[in-house]
Amino acid sequence: MGAAATVPLSQTVAPGATIDVSVTMVAPTVSKSYTGYWMLQNAAGARFGTGASGAGTFYVNIAVGGGATITGTPYTATPNATPAIFAVFASSLSASPSTYSGGCPVTINFTGSLSASKAGTVTYHFIRSDGSTFGKTEVFSTAGTQAITDS
Repeated sequence: MGAAATVPLSQTVAPGATIDVSVTMVAPTVSKSYTGYWMLQNAAGARFGTGASGAGTFYVNIAVGGGATITGTPYTATPNATPAIFAVFASSLSASPSTYSGGCPVTINFTGSLSASKAGTVTYHFIRSDGSTFGKTEVFSTAGTQAITDS
């Protein structure tokens, strides 16, 4: 998806703290569904990810097509502009509690937001520590930001 192979964090992140990370991507020109998988890497070069073992990846899934013209230029939000393609240009997600060790089951509450360039549908997935997943769908009737909540 035209993303950099690595993106350095802008600050040190203490245990239990959060940071927002942005990765600029360029949509491919061929119409189909694409998935990009990522893991984090510490200063020593050791990679880690999601789940109890830290071996899981997190990902972004985009669908290119539907009659849209893809120019290869990253989408940039411009106030009052009418974008040519549907794109998610910002997202955030927080968990409460942000860390947990103890018995199961336990409820983890998620809150966040998605911002889209115009009307369209976004499907995203949560991956649990046991490897199971569940998907959610947000429908945008117009450009804007929508809240995400789940448990």
